[in-house]
Amino acid sequence: MMSAPAAHVGDITISSVTERYQQDSVNFTGYYPQFSGIANRDAQQKLNVLMREKAQSALIRAKAAGMGLISVEGQQQRSAEGLYGYEVKRNNGGVVSLLFTDSLYAGGANGSEKKSGLTFASSTGDVYTLEGLFQDGAACYGVIDTEIRRQLKERGLVEYTQYSPIVLTREGRYYADRVISCHTMVKEFLITVLKMEEKRADEVACGIEHIMTLEEISRFQLLTEHCRKSGE
Repeated sequence: MMSAPAAHVGDITISSVTERYQQDSVNFTGYYPQFSGIANRDAQQKLNVLMREKAQSALIRAKAAGMGLISVEGQQQRSAEGLYGYEVKRNNGGVVSLLFTDSLYAGGANGSEKKSGLTFASSTGDVYTLEGLFQDGAACYGVIDTEIRRQLKERGLVEYTQYSPIVLTREGRYYADRVISCHTMVKEFLITVLKMEEKRADEVACGIEHIMTLEEISRFQLLTEHCRKSGE
């Protein structure tokens, strides 16, 4: 783990910490921020802990994906490649905003890339929520829901007209069944083999369920059954 020199280019100072992990089945590099200069020290500590935990979650997902690339006989198929980083989008005017990118490739035609954001007040460390940006906080979800429906229809996954129920297309049902199956297999593997708590296993499975191939899903199932039968 390495820390980059602190950069004070706005309201608060942001240092970048680098964490690398490499084993036969996993190659992971993560960069996450650490803050100083927030007046509320308790809030600053909580934010710094949260930043470390977000990077650790990305590493756990990469490790889990790597385990799925090892056959029941213990032979390595290939390595899972994980990269976690962030961009400072704003650090002035009393507001700090960051964009996080979590990329994971474990074989197949495509990997996955998850993006998430965090915005907080630099003076207090208070995190801004989506609801807090609207006078009527609940109204924002209607706007988002409409956009999600539009995109799903555009991709051919649902049939939808205004004021009508959403119906999955044949392709949509196939994709949904595959994601559910993958999530179930990965979650069971994490609980049975890695002894992970159910809530945490759910979170990690959500992070990798969209990128697994059918072959890798089957391998997760075989590994889980093998460990269960052998009592490992």
